[in-house]
Amino acid sequence: MAERRRVPVMTVPCIVGTGLITLDLIYRGDAKVPLSRAAGGTCGNVLAILAYLGWRAVPVSRLDDDVAGDLVEADLKSWGVDVRFLRMEPRAPTPIIAERIRRRDGRVVHSFLFACQCCGAMLPRFRAIRLGEADSVVAAIAKPTVFFFDRASPASVRMAKTYAANGGLVVFEPSSVGEPRTFEAALAASHVVKYSEQRMGGLPVTRPTGRRLEIQTRGADGLRYRVAEGRRLGSWLTLPSLPAPQVLDTAGAGDWCTAGLLLQAGSEGVESMPARQIEQALRYGQAMSAWNCRFEGARGGMYEHSSKEMRREVEAILSGSSVSAEPEHVELDCARTPVSICPACDRSPAPGRRAELGRPARSSSLRPAGRTK
Repeated sequence: MAERRRVPVMTVPCIVGTGLITLDLIYRGDAKVPLSRAAGGTCGNVLAILAYLGWRAVPVSRLDDDVAGDLVEADLKSWGVDVRFLRMEPRAPTPIIAERIRRRDGRVVHSFLFACQCCGAMLPRFRAIRLGEADSVVAAIAKPTVFFFDRASPASVRMAKTYAANGGLVVFEPSSVGEPRTFEAALAASHVVKYSEQRMGGLPVTRPTGRRLEIQTRGADGLRYRVAEGRRLGSWLTLPSLPAPQVLDTAGAGDWCTAGLLLQAGSEGVESMPARQIEQALRYGQAMSAWNCRFEGARGGMYEHSSKEMRREVEAILSGSSVSAEPEHVELDCARTPVSICPACDRSPAPGRRAELGRPARSSSLRPAGRTK
């Protein structure tokens, strides 16, 4: 990987990202009607969180002009996200993921569902952007502070290489290897690689040519990380997890950790950060993760507290001070929430369900009134 030329410090940091951007449907217990619906996916969450924290965030995707796409766009726009590249050609059905939250033996557990809870059809999945569309984004935004991607594809790798050469910090957060050569090219272009031990185990044996931060998340056991200098891999360092004041949902915890790391690294990136500063940045990300665990949904805390309130409570978690342990969820009026918004239901709703499956207005609220930004 070529040495990174640092982007000049900008007043507002900018992150461009491509990868998993979905509509998340949250179900509580055995409910058939979703508790909430919001933009989600790894890429969607990281960019939305940073927009909430004052960054300029620019997602790049191929969402279709469908109900789910309308809801994702409306949610992201409500946080100030720049959505001009959200619906690149050729369009593809907006990915949908359902999360069901249950209590079992006194613990909160969640599961992810990839089939429609109404008709049983498989929900739309991720489709990568094309090379031509990637080039048009780079032409429009040449030097972001950070480029983030969570799926290795020819287009995302080309963007990573270009943005790295232009001085941007490149962050790769894979969930699987996929095509080996493309994955190796993604690793070679990245300054930060973060992944789940549970899902991937470890990275293929590759030797970075520059400085690279590798982060392996380990669920309740926290994370471990190491820094590669040149072609030498450093030793693993472990950070235990921080206790959450209250656990209602752990979904999205890794996305908050990533956002916290980037928030602390800022325009300096990680290449010039000493080891102690990297540890502090990761610790801040872990505290943000712990904070959001007391809300339902991958970004539930954003809808209940201002970013100023969030920062204050994160500092309290870091210092070991007490934070409200009361469950913080909202009871939504779901009377107008369609039971299902999957493409299969849209084409052929079950008898007697057409009224329930009516398309919501573009301006329909995703969350109750009164949420603060």
